[in-house]
Amino acid sequence: MSSEIQNSVLELFKKKFPEELTMNKISEILGIDRDTASKHIAILVALKKIEETKKIGSTKMFCYVSPDKKHEQKKIKFLTLSRRLDKVDLEDLDELIKKTEKKEKRTGSNED
Repeated sequence: MSSEIQNSVLELFKKKFPEELTMNKISEILGIDRDTASKHIAILVALKKIEETKKIGSTKMFCYVSPDKKHEQKKIKFLTLSRRLDKVDLEDLDELIKKTEKKEKRTGSNED
């Protein structure tokens, strides 16, 4: 049963990649107790299958660690943009998107 839950947690991270998830969100989606989610997240972090990406107050955010280099680049792009959004007012969002697109065109780093 324990390995089934661990596999379910890992599959959820893979499915939601590159989105970051909290323990509460995982327990809610999978219908498991938060302590159970916490235990399996700790195991998956130790196995380097997922990683803690940031902490907001006491809430920890986690993301899947993909063995595929292209997926990792996508995650880095996603996390960079999400961190920028934490510091940006929504009315500045269009300007941020335009600047990011211009920079990607100049550097040729617009990979999907």
